[in-house]
Amino acid sequence: MYKKFGWVSLFFFLIGLLQPWSLVANKSTYWFISLKLFPMIFLYLVYKYSFSNIKKRLAEFLFILSLLVSLLSGYEFLSITFAVIFAIFAYSQLEGNVVKRLQILNFVKLVVVLFFTTIFGLFLHFLQLTFFLGNTALSLSYLSGRFNGRILGDPSSDVPGFAASAVISPRFILSKYMEMPVFGSPLALPIFRYLTVFVFIGILILFFNIFQERKYLEERLERNLQVRNVSISVFITLLGPLGWYIFAAPHSYIHFHINFILWYLPFIPLAFGLIPALYGKSFWALVGVKK
Repeated sequence: MYKKFGWVSLFFFLIGLLQPWSLVANKSTYWFISLKLFPMIFLYLVYKYSFSNIKKRLAEFLFILSLLVSLLSGYEFLSITFAVIFAIFAYSQLEGNVVKRLQILNFVKLVVVLFFTTIFGLFLHFLQLTFFLGNTALSLSYLSGRFNGRILGDPSSDVPGFAASAVISPRFILSKYMEMPVFGSPLALPIFRYLTVFVFIGILILFFNIFQERKYLEERLERNLQVRNVSISVFITLLGPLGWYIFAAPHSYIHFHINFILWYLPFIPLAFGLIPALYGKSFWALVGVKK
């Protein structure tokens, strides 16, 4: 963030990163939720070192390894891992000005890698369960039960929340998570509560539109392209939380005390860092003030 857009963007990024949701979740050795982002880091290094064969091979190995570790640490929030991977892929293709046919080929390769790594991760998880439970049938039953509980809910459960989760609407879940304030304590003053995720996304879209109006200024062309590429990638990371809230609505319904963290993996910190790059000079240029 500092290298691309400077100190102000880095400062805003840290504000988003150091919110209570992120800090509390990462203290837990059970969740260690940052593992979901490690594949993103190593995939970025794969593209960064694309002209160095040794470094690229090492980064590719670490990418696959981190993806497996992310999967084995829990299949919860799997959409986060995949969304940030696709965001890095999009960024690398935009930055490299890759031709369309090569983009499609690279995308297919990435999807194939993700598919087979996920299958292998599931297989390893199944072996772990079989060793622990001592029975393959019990392992399959456990896996299917966990999957159904997250995606379909459990109407037969005696726990009221679990029973209700089977009939809950994804639209209801999404509306609840969109209404939550971006800032936590100690900044949870009344005025900050109005900055919900819904409003925050709206502000980003507004700033992005302001920026687009001036993106063809010749003296700002290179920087404008960088901001555009990062902006597109940041919006792609939204697929992570949105995917989990919609497709795993039952899990999100019974985990209102946890799942808000997904907005911070890594959408909100990156979006905070993006605001100065979008807002600063583009806004002043739009209103005709030289800055």
